[in-house]
Amino acid sequence: MADTHQLTSNQRMADALLSGLEDDPTTLEEFLTAGQRRGLGYEGIAKELYGRTGGVVSLSYTTVKRWLIDFGIVEEAS
Repeated sequence: MADTHQLTSNQRMADALLSGLEDDPTTLEEFLTAGQRRGLGYEGIAKELYGRTGGVVSLSYTTVKRWLIDFGIVEEAS
């Protein structure tokens, strides 16, 4: 994870759920990075996260955008 970024409680929950997956464990940062690299939009990443966590993590596209910025995966527009 980014050195200076402290996870929020929701990010910690998502990270724990993703890290605990039996079929393909990953961190939240790795999951977000992979979605971005595959060209998924914010809504696509949100839908995939919802599915991967069994419907436990439900995010808006704006939250996904914020998280991508938090992790330094995308830059915030000025």
